[in-house]
Amino acid sequence: MAIGKIVFAAHLGLMKRILRLGEFKFGENTAGYRYYREEVMGASHETIRGIFQKLEGEKVIERCECGADGSGWTKCPVCGGSGFKDAIKGVFDKE
Repeated sequence: MAIGKIVFAAHLGLMKRILRLGEFKFGENTAGYRYYREEVMGASHETIRGIFQKLEGEKVIERCECGADGSGWTKCPVCGGSGFKDAIKGVFDKE
């Protein structure tokens, strides 16, 4: 199932929607939008890092060998850019 990949994709999708709302409100490439984007991205990345740290601490996920750092989507089929894969293969797969 790749829980890290699923959580990461949902998180980035939500962040992008929030950024589009800010772009609509402030206008593209305005000082207000740039500040808004910086704050939203900072808070979002801090939140997802905290989630992944907790999941890693509980041995639900572990670092992916691809070396992704969680700064955005990648073509890695295992983690999708999150930098984490399931710690035990098949735990979250449907039976």
